[in-house]
Amino acid sequence: MATDTVPSAVDIVAAISSATPVSSVKTDQGISCANGKWLSATFEGTPFILCASANDRDFTAYGEDLSVAFEYLNEEVAISKPSTAPSDCSAVTTNSVALPALGQLYGTTVSGFRRALKEEAAAARLASPTCTCQGTPRPCLFFHGMDATADGGIVDDYAFFGDIKEHAPCCSSFNFAVLNTVDYAWYDDTLQQKACNAAMNVTASSVSNGSTVINDLIVVAHSMGNSMFAGALATGKCSIGKNVDWVALSGPMKGSMGSDFIHKICGSDNDPKYAGLLAGGLLIPHHSSKNDGIVEFQSCVGNLDASKFTDTYSNTWYAAKLNHADTTFHDGEGLFSSARKPLKWFECLL
Repeated sequence: MATDTVPSAVDIVAAISSATPVSSVKTDQGISCANGKWLSATFEGTPFILCASANDRDFTAYGEDLSVAFEYLNEEVAISKPSTAPSDCSAVTTNSVALPALGQLYGTTVSGFRRALKEEAAAARLASPTCTCQGTPRPCLFFHGMDATADGGIVDDYAFFGDIKEHAPCCSSFNFAVLNTVDYAWYDDTLQQKACNAAMNVTASSVSNGSTVINDLIVVAHSMGNSMFAGALATGKCSIGKNVDWVALSGPMKGSMGSDFIHKICGSDNDPKYAGLLAGGLLIPHHSSKNDGIVEFQSCVGNLDASKFTDTYSNTWYAAKLNHADTTFHDGEGLFSSARKPLKWFECLL
């Protein structure tokens, strides 16, 4: 695991310190705690179950996607300064946290720790690391955003969406529509018709009877792909019938200040190098800090009830703490935060 993905020791200790004893754990992960006691903790919205012994300083934290073993070291560990570390760091006060026994970590003695287990016992649940399809498996059609400069038809693999195939139990087949979304705007009639054609080609029954009604399909669209598909439906080029789910990812349903800004600076007399600097992300004048770098939250929500959205992946309406590119699934997900799990969200969605 890369060092820049590991949480700080201070945050880890704080999470462990807030753990509460539980009498049992409900899970299908096959974990056990034969010689210890169960505790429940939460780290950045992600639940963890700890197996700890009052007579042992070591313990294990079990999560939905990973397990972490904590080992108490009797001797001080010398940590060498990284070769890439800056040379002008100021001195800091030396602090240490002594953990002579797990009980002290919770601010109590071993005997007190045991009594707390009886007084505060409760059941805890740890979800499975994977989800199965709860609905009916159907073909999946993916629409990318502003990405391709030429039409490529419908392909069965497309790097734009990363490892989505490994996290899509409801997809009976994978169909990625590669369309020229750079030279054609989302409201272009030709582009919208191509989106409908793609959907109807994947829905085999529509092709055979000449219908423009889309049935038995899962549509997954990112960014501008949502605007394109919505425009195609709104203008009657095709329509949604039965057993269709539309999974919208970072769709600018009420526009994007990011695209407006880029259009403005790229359409002016600015030097291309200067325009590239301005379009780097920091200078886009968003009205709200709730944005993914390109699309603001209120635009993504559209006319839906914003109060339904949470930063927990188990919720259908997922307000994840991700940037615009992360919602393509291309960059995987964070192990230590429920708000950064786009793949897990999609896997458990339907």
